[in-house]
Amino acid sequence: MGLDPLRDVRIREAMRAHDLDALICRLPENVLLLTGYWPLSGFAFVFYPREGPVSLVAVTTEMASVPDGVVDDVRSFDWGVLGADDPYVSVRRHLTEVIRAARLQRARIGYEGSFEAVAPGHMAGETMAPAGVTHAMIACAAPDARLVDATPALYRARARKTKTEIAKLRRANDVAALGLEAFRAYYEPGRAEAEVAAHVEAAILSQGIGYHGARHARAWTQLMTGPESARAHTPHPATSSRVIQRGDLGLLELGTVVDGYWSDLTRTLVAGASPTTRQQELYAAIMAAHAAAVSTARPGMTGADVDAVVRAEVERRGFGALFMHHTGHGLGFRYHEPHPLLHPDSGDIIEEGMVCSIEPGLYIEGFGGLRLEENVVFTETGVSLLSVCPTALTPAADVPAPRASGSDGRHIRGVMVDICGRRQHERSAGRSPHPGLLADDDGAVGDAASR
Repeated sequence: MGLDPLRDVRIREAMRAHDLDALICRLPENVLLLTGYWPLSGFAFVFYPREGPVSLVAVTTEMASVPDGVVDDVRSFDWGVLGADDPYVSVRRHLTEVIRAARLQRARIGYEGSFEAVAPGHMAGETMAPAGVTHAMIACAAPDARLVDATPALYRARARKTKTEIAKLRRANDVAALGLEAFRAYYEPGRAEAEVAAHVEAAILSQGIGYHGARHARAWTQLMTGPESARAHTPHPATSSRVIQRGDLGLLELGTVVDGYWSDLTRTLVAGASPTTRQQELYAAIMAAHAAAVSTARPGMTGADVDAVVRAEVERRGFGALFMHHTGHGLGFRYHEPHPLLHPDSGDIIEEGMVCSIEPGLYIEGFGGLRLEENVVFTETGVSLLSVCPTALTPAADVPAPRASGSDGRHIRGVMVDICGRRQHERSAGRSPHPGLLADDDGAVGDAASR
């Protein structure tokens, strides 16, 4: 069944572990998880039994967008056109039929009962989320079944990505790199934060759609500059009309979604000047902390273990009080996912295939903030960087990283660090290569331009 056999196996294993006979999901992020299809309208349903065929119920006008073979059974309903029935009535009819066909009228059926945060679908301006009406419809389709909140099972299943999903996440990070190129090109004195942010989002929209077959791409930027960048440790501060001054720190938080798969990156730049000694000192601590995580983290550690490695490096340099947030969080089917969480109190056990951010940052009121955020996937022996983009504080310092002979990466203490050769864009298309990270002789990782 489907386009990702390993994902199919893992979902059915998760249902067995949580004593579920079937799942019914409608959040786009979970429809994507279960089928590989990202619904354009954000209004599609999946019936996924523990045994037997999987059914997708989607809007008729989206049928041409559903990949062949994505599930065993594809059904449609009219919505948003004259003459269409109540869509919930139509969907209920389909669900009743597939539940009866699977003989699961009295089964334990899991649903999305407590997703308090949801990823925006393609129609991000009006996100749809399941609530009381959806729950009542499922209950009506299976009145004798026991409905069980499957949110914990879904989150745990999502935490480990398959090779197919990791490839999609690499592409999302490649597209995000197009936006980071625009950030480095346009972050300069005299421009407003909003202008720079607009260039970043425009680059991702205009160049991301069509990139290696991507059908949909968009981004959300949060650019904080000068002393205001010290607020970057708080949840989602907004880009403003502030005009960038020479020497200002600029911290860009960038969320990018490509066909439903997410990247979450942060870069820091200095506008129109060389970094000051203080800026360099702080950023060196961030780079060292990041390198410590990349060279040390591996499956079997807890989220708290990884956080401790990063925090210890920052504290060793005397900046512990300035590191005010977690080291990282899960991501992939959403901008922020709960597992694995890299936090002092996290008991999450790191497993191969988990994807998360690593984002040490330092923030000083009245001075500014600096952060470096990368996305990584945990491998059998360490981590592999999904995001390989310049990390220097000034664009002028960027230099291409050499490729390892006969390979697109190199191992450092059991860690795979991707070299940018496989991500370079044609210069004839007006794009510069994406410099990667290099290894020092002692195995530490740093930006090519920072050494």
